[in-house]
Amino acid sequence: MNKISDVKNIVDFGCADGILIREMNKVMPDVKYIGYDNNPEMIRIAQTKSAGISNISFTDTFPSNVYGKSSLLNLSSVIHEIYSYCNEDEIYEFWNNVFLSEFKYISIRDLCVSKNVNRRTDMADYLKLIEKADNKQIKEFQLIWGLLMDNRNFLHFRIINR
Repeated sequence: MNKISDVKNIVDFGCADGILIREMNKVMPDVKYIGYDNNPEMIRIAQTKSAGISNISFTDTFPSNVYGKSSLLNLSSVIHEIYSYCNEDEIYEFWNNVFLSEFKYISIRDLCVSKNVNRRTDMADYLKLIEKADNKQIKEFQLIWGLLMDNRNFLHFRIINR
C-alpha cells in the first residue's frame, strides 16, 4: 500500500465479506473502496459488517465507473477461484474486466495449490467444520461444489457468520 499514494479508488474483486477492504481502510482512510463479489449473500454480509463506514460500498455488478488513472484493481486470492469454478466464457470475461478496464494499478496476490490438495479431507478438520458451520450452508455448498470430504472443496468452504 505504500506504493500507491496517488490512488483514490480501490476495487476489491471477489471481496467476500469485505474484511480486506475494512483492514485497508484503517491504513488508507481517504480512499474510496468498492467491494465486488458475484455472490449477493456475501455482498449483504459485507454491507452489514461495514455499516457506517462512508467510503466503503459493495456491489454484485463489476464497477465500470471507477476506471482511470487514480484507481487500483485488487485481485487477492481470486484468480485460482476463477480457474477452478468458471467456464471458458467466464474466464474470458474476467480477463477482459481486468485488462480492458484501464485501472492505473492491478494488484495480484494469489496462490497455487499443490497436488496434495486432491485427497480426502482430514477427519479431525472435517469434524471441526461440521461442529461450527451452519448445516444449511454446508448442504448448499455441497450441492454446488461437491462434498467437503474432498480436500479441494474443503479448502474453499468459508463459514458465513450471519
